[in-house]
Parts: sequence; structure tokens; C-alpha cells
Amino acid sequence: MKVYLAAMYSLKNEVREREKDLKALGIECTSTWLKEPHDPKTGINEVTPEFCRETAHQDLQDILRSDVVVLFTVDGTTPTLRGGRHFESGFAYGVACMSTMNEIANPQLTIRDLKVITVGPRENIFHHIKSILNFPTWQGAMAFLLEQKDYVDRYDAMVARRLANHEITPLLNEIAPEYDPDTKKQN
Repeated sequence: MKVYLAAMYSLKNEVREREKDLKALGIECTSTWLKEPHDPKTGINEVTPEFCRETAHQDLQDILRSDVVVLFTVDGTTPTLRGGRHFESGFAYGVACMSTMNEIANPQLTIRDLKVITVGPRENIFHHIKSILNFPTWQGAMAFLLEQKDYVDRYDAMVARRLANHEITPLLNEIAPEYDPDTKKQN
């Protein structure tokens, strides 16, 4: 199972601890933003536009490689500056909706069936959508992820077999071609 962790950039160090929790459960974290060298207090104006474009594309690739996007929310009185985490969770929700519509229209195509969950208070109206699960605590979210892990791992193995046998066509690269950070180009 693969999980993308989305949170305020200023919480990067705390989210790194959640990444360790996932690893202890045998769950892979796809959030490469946690490895960025910038201090958690770095402002958006302190990095180049090129860096922003490259990392935004990488983050979207990381989301597309995941089974679940976990959005860490904050209460409504906490000041927030950037909001990238809301874009990320919205993107994941859109991919999940597209996957459902695609399966109905053409069952031969496949996209990873993403799920979005929130940890903490519901911050906005979209967090009340029934398919977005909310967990007040990280412990509750971890219990859910652990319950889902075996199912997701078996499903991913089945999809990999079907892809290898050319029974289904991957749509992932049509949505967002892989970005090579070494050449800074799309493959």
C-alpha cells in the first residue's frame, strides 16, 4: 500500500514522524516533499518559480502513485499561508472520480483508485463529502490504513498481473507523464 501525506509545509517535521509510523506498518509513503532540503518555515517567495513548477509536478506524480491521500487538517483559527495541500487533496479526489467514471465507460482502462481521508477537524465544505473519510486522530487513520493494506496490496498485485498480460491499458502516463528530476523533462 502506498500513501501520500499532505499537510501544511510548516508541519513538515511532524509529518516526517507520521511517515515513520507508516513505514513501521509496512506502508510506503510517496510524499517526496518531505525530503526537500528547505526549512519548514520557508516561504513560497524564497524559492524559484522553476523549483515550484518542478516540485508541483513531482507532488502530482507522488499522488498518482498512491492508494490513499491523507490530508492533515488544522482548526479554523490556525492561520495558513500556502494551501497546496488543498490542491493536492482536490486533485486526488478528482482522479478518484475520473477513475470511477472511466471504469463505467471503458473497463479495459485503469487508473489507481485513490481514496482521500482527512486527519483532524473538517476545514471546509468539501471535507463533508461522504467518500472523504474523516479521522479525528492519526491513530484512527492508522488503524484504517492497516485494515485496508492487505486488500490494496492484493488488488495492486492483480492489476500488475493484468498489465503484464496486456489485459488492461495503463492510463496514468496519459494523465501526467513521468517527470525525470535529473533531466528536468517529462518522459
